[in-house]
Amino acid sequence: MDQEPGDQEPGDQEPADQEPADQEPADQEPGDRLQPVSARAELATGLVVALGLVLLGAPLGLLWAAIAPRPDVVIAAGNLDFVDRETKDFIAADGLLFLLLVALGVLAGSLAWRYGRRRPFGVLLGLTVGGALAGLVAAQAGMLTDDRAAAAAAVAAGTLRELPLRLQAHAVLLGCPAAAVLVFALLALRRPQALPG
Repeated sequence: MDQEPGDQEPGDQEPADQEPADQEPADQEPGDRLQPVSARAELATGLVVALGLVLLGAPLGLLWAAIAPRPDVVIAAGNLDFVDRETKDFIAADGLLFLLLVALGVLAGSLAWRYGRRRPFGVLLGLTVGGALAGLVAAQAGMLTDDRAAAAAAVAAGTLRELPLRLQAHAVLLGCPAAAVLVFALLALRRPQALPG
């Protein structure tokens, strides 16, 4: 028997509540599902991130040299005599550099998540390597600047002056990469759907 155009067999009718197979869930944003990128793109992103951090290390070191405390010494017969032998200025200078590097790491991790989360492996590589190099550059720039300033000053016997800036605890240089990677990882755990699938 011929079927009329409006008629339909019961087995041919699709359930009303069934969504098409290629339709995305309603609660997923269109831009949240990202495709993986190539290894070359990951490495290029890591290089850009690392280079940016290294370039920021030099002005950070100059800032450290400008505001870091230094112990006072008296110059007598070519020797240095500390005014306060129990001075905490060495610890304070190292702590200040650590805080500056952590602040740089937090900023770098936040910006890397905002603009580079499509290439997470390259970003993490750049934050780790670039953050470590930024700490080295900051320390060397700060100490080198302070050495030049100290050499330019006239020194006479009995003069009271500040000791040139020196880094005592090299572990503080890990503040930048540790903070950057931690911030990026926390943001990734908060929004895992924003990472490439």
